Amino acid sequence: MVALALALYSAGASAVAGVYSTAVGLIGCLDSCSATSSDWAEDRSAWQWNAAAVFGCMLMLFGVFLLVAVALAGSLPRLGVLLSAVAVAGQVACLVVFRELAASSDRKDHLTATIMWIGVTVIAAGVSAVVIRRRGCARGATS
Repeated sequence: MVALALALYSAGASAVAGVYSTAVGLIGCLDSCSATSSDWAEDRSAWQWNAAAVFGCMLMLFGVFLLVAVALAGSLPRLGVLLSAVAVAGQVACLVVFRELAASSDRKDHLTATIMWIGVTVIAAGVSAVVIRRRGCARGATS
């Protein structure tokens, strides 16, 4: 039950970070665009905006995938734990890409830093869910 609660938190927090990243990617720079800036965040046509949107969607999907995989681990322990680990690895990859995109721009905002801290809790909760579920499966429990 604890593993499912952690996976649920991880999925929910992934959704928050993913919606933010997707929205930022789809909206782009709006009125802050500058034709003279060399910063991609001020170029409406920069490929990084599309990458932020794509990886935001992927982060949300990996969050749901983690929740399903942790639940699946009750009936198919090895497969469920393996899929859970893959989901957490996917979350990590998405958050690393998002962080690198944010770091490669001169524009810094507090919301992006907040999303990254949420990302850290997403990963911690996901890893904890996988470990707890794995231990529960090894003992024959369904926690």
